[in-house]
Amino acid sequence: MSDFDESELQYLVANIKSAKGRELANKHQVRHVTLLLFDGNGKRQRTLAGPNSSGYLKSVFKSHLARSSQE
Repeated sequence: MSDFDESELQYLVANIKSAKGRELANKHQVRHVTLLLFDGNGKRQRTLAGPNSSGYLKSVFKSHLARSSQE
């Protein structure tokens, strides 16, 4: 995440052991070690099951930002 400015990419860590975290996971039908990528309107664009390497995630995040900026 240090490669991205907070105005470019915002993130939220959901604790699936909490009620709110479980609710989010259930809503999107995901389990632990999963990243959900959303656009600026809150629409889910991609789901990444993990764990993944930092290099792969950096590439995915850059692609996500590029795609989002074109919309």
